[in-house]
Amino acid sequence: MIKRKAFAKINLALDILGKRSDGYHTVRMIMQTIDLYDTVTVDLLDNTSPRVSFSVDIADNKAVPAGIPTGDDNLCVRAANALIKRSGIRRAVSIHLTKRIPAEAGLAGGSTDAAAVLSGLNELLNIDYTIDGLSEIAVPLGADIPYCLRGGTMLAEGIGEELSGIEPQADGVAVVLIKPDFGMSTGMIYTQYDSLSEHRHPDIDGLIDLIQRRRLIDMKSCAGNVLEEVAVKIRPEISDIKTYLNKSGAFFSSVTGSGPTVYGLFSDKAQASFAAQEAKSSFPGYFVYNTVTV
Repeated sequence: MIKRKAFAKINLALDILGKRSDGYHTVRMIMQTIDLYDTVTVDLLDNTSPRVSFSVDIADNKAVPAGIPTGDDNLCVRAANALIKRSGIRRAVSIHLTKRIPAEAGLAGGSTDAAAVLSGLNELLNIDYTIDGLSEIAVPLGADIPYCLRGGTMLAEGIGEELSGIEPQADGVAVVLIKPDFGMSTGMIYTQYDSLSEHRHPDIDGLIDLIQRRRLIDMKSCAGNVLEEVAVKIRPEISDIKTYLNKSGAFFSSVTGSGPTVYGLFSDKAQASFAAQEAKSSFPGYFVYNTVTV
């Protein structure tokens, strides 16, 4: 049995360069691991039937959200089946997932869980695929999974699978996450984005330079997420969260992924903790997580 922490991510910046003939968008974005994580347990069973069984619970004993599939269409199960098919090793596999990362939040919850399954099962089966080999299996399942196999501070290009590390990493910053009590359709967000005639693009190269010079505190001048404008138009509540975080002392706030989660970056952990506590009363029913260190 192998137990893995599956870490969430935020987008320090997200830009869209175009749309491919297959419907995928080409992107250029900076991804960052944060220390909010799910726990994935993978085990091999003596059962002779080579099937993947899956179970899930929530860390705070809440009911499993409707946004988390529990059958064969769960991304963890699909990842396990893809690896088993590629390797040719037919074994019965058990996967148990304990969720902390909210579903449909722009935090790569499903992708990071699938990455943990690929990594854990690769070790259990003694296959010894490299991360590049696992990424090749992962891309058809989800473009964020190759990043989640690596983590850290990375530039993602292509459809998100072309990765370059950024050093030094953007660590030592406190994060407050606020997810509204609703999800957002990634497909709908991208469709609305495509309908816009003008877009405000972030300066990705400028942000990389600030990260390398450890000047994240100045990132407001060049960071951003091109999908944020669309998300705010659909759900104006997102703008209220950003305003709250900025007034609470965040030196930068943004939607992550296609939303609806908003994060605020703080240089002071105590200030971040206070902002999170106040947010719990200001946004009742919302998911709030504080001092998630990047």
